[in-house]
Amino acid sequence: MTRNEFFNFLTNWNKGAQPVSMVTETLPKVKKETKNMFGKIAKHTYYSAFFGTNYEAAVNRRLQKEGKDADFQTETPLWLEKINNVCGHHKNDPTKRYVIYSEPKKHKEIYFDIALNIVDKNKIAFYSTGKPQKQGLNNPIKYRTVKLENIKTVSMLGKKYILID
Repeated sequence: MTRNEFFNFLTNWNKGAQPVSMVTETLPKVKKETKNMFGKIAKHTYYSAFFGTNYEAAVNRRLQKEGKDADFQTETPLWLEKINNVCGHHKNDPTKRYVIYSEPKKHKEIYFDIALNIVDKNKIAFYSTGKPQKQGLNNPIKYRTVKLENIKTVSMLGKKYILID
């Protein structure tokens, strides 16, 4: 399936929260010493996640379970124009498309150098990433966006999709 077909499918999402498996490939921002040692680093991530999660409702349900005030309000990133709970695009550039998911389980990451040798994560010097929204939960809900172009495969609704350009 092409990425355009997949994104069009997601824009018409009416299935509520659905479990998915997803594989992404990204180029993490690494420090100079890592670049000197390994060259370019690619990260393959294997997710068990959900598409279509109502983030605000999920956080408030968990707050209630923890006996706290369920008064969490979502702050959509300023750069993201959400189409629905599954996808959106950059406000200033609609060609930059994103998939939104919640990640209830740990994911698996594998790092490769340019020659496709596996690199130990502990040997990579990363730049720090942004901080998540304060949910007030003991065990925060991971709610993420990933660029559509970084998704390689998705398994959902009984089918596996290999995304191509």
